[in-house]
Amino acid sequence: MSRQFSMPTVFRMTPVMMIRDFFASLGADTSTLNWSTVNRSKIAPLETFFRSLPPGIQESARTILHNVHKLACTDGMNAINEAIELAHREPISLGEVVKANCYARAMLLWSTNPDIFHQALTIVQLTQLSWWRKRQCLPQVTLDFNEFVKHQFEQALETLFVNKQSRGYVCTIDMLDMGNGMYYFFAYPDDYQKSAFTHDETRSLVSQTFQHTFEVVFAYDSHRGTLEICGKVSNKVKMQLEEIFIETVLASTQWNNNQRSYDLFVFKNPNFIPWVESSDQVQVAVQSLVFLEENGMTHTLNAGRNGDLQKKMDETDRRKLVNAKEIMEAKFRFIFLPKGSRPYCSVTFEIGIPSKNTIRHLDPEYVQIINKYLEKWGIENVNNNVESLARAA
Repeated sequence: MSRQFSMPTVFRMTPVMMIRDFFASLGADTSTLNWSTVNRSKIAPLETFFRSLPPGIQESARTILHNVHKLACTDGMNAINEAIELAHREPISLGEVVKANCYARAMLLWSTNPDIFHQALTIVQLTQLSWWRKRQCLPQVTLDFNEFVKHQFEQALETLFVNKQSRGYVCTIDMLDMGNGMYYFFAYPDDYQKSAFTHDETRSLVSQTFQHTFEVVFAYDSHRGTLEICGKVSNKVKMQLEEIFIETVLASTQWNNNQRSYDLFVFKNPNFIPWVESSDQVQVAVQSLVFLEENGMTHTLNAGRNGDLQKKMDETDRRKLVNAKEIMEAKFRFIFLPKGSRPYCSVTFEIGIPSKNTIRHLDPEYVQIINKYLEKWGIENVNNNVESLARAA
């Protein structure tokens, strides 16, 4: 569930002296407010002070405090720790602030380490993404993302979006090396121009035209040789983005573009059951299957939100699956039971051929378990022989 940003909430949750120093760092005259009158239950003087600031300072403060709010949560704290670890630095010294809350730590990080602050924002953003396309069997290489490669990558994306969609005339790419074989690339091509109404300094309502960017994220796992892409573009464009990534970043064209990431042939076996190991404390249900019948018609078997096809299918359904020309899509529900410090968690996602994957960015422990079983069941193509594994299941 998304957290709603609210300036009063940030004012209440952040120590008063930190807020005072924050405004002073932006160039505000903090002497106009008696800060001793401000406390968590009395923020009206602070709100009045904020409204009296010049528009430029107000805008800067609102943007920064919004980012502080994004990090002032459990995911944000984990992102801060990860960003510090990536930078190979010791955790920042909080002193007495350690007794305060997440807002205090996020604000302190902004004031003492803005680079780590923005790195943490990037990391926490990853928790909100959903990967909709995945490719495997790519070269497993340690990347050297130098300025030349960056420039080539940006130019290739600009050319693609300009030629295909008449946008993306300028594209900027940032890379995040997680240090564990995972590399994230954030591409920001220019989007179409948009117009919006806003108030100018004279409080007049005016129309402004601006050129914002949209986002495409590439996630490359060098240990598994996989590439996942997230972005509001068609699957056809995503296939072209994959080719660009391989040719510019991986510097390799030795890739079978017809290679599947997933194959659901296992469901044609009437004896197949998605087994799990008891030590993982996981329950699995297949909620739906979409398949192509012999007559060329698409058919769906659906067990409902909390159902399990393994228990619901009758002999007619099983016979249809056995005779199906192709199993096109499967919806799974993984239930992670409490284990040690791991809480209960329910995850529903879809796998489709050749590369559909709607698994949201979860804790690595959950992702690792899901991937393990997709491989063991013969659904995920890891060794270029998924079809033979599936047919032998």
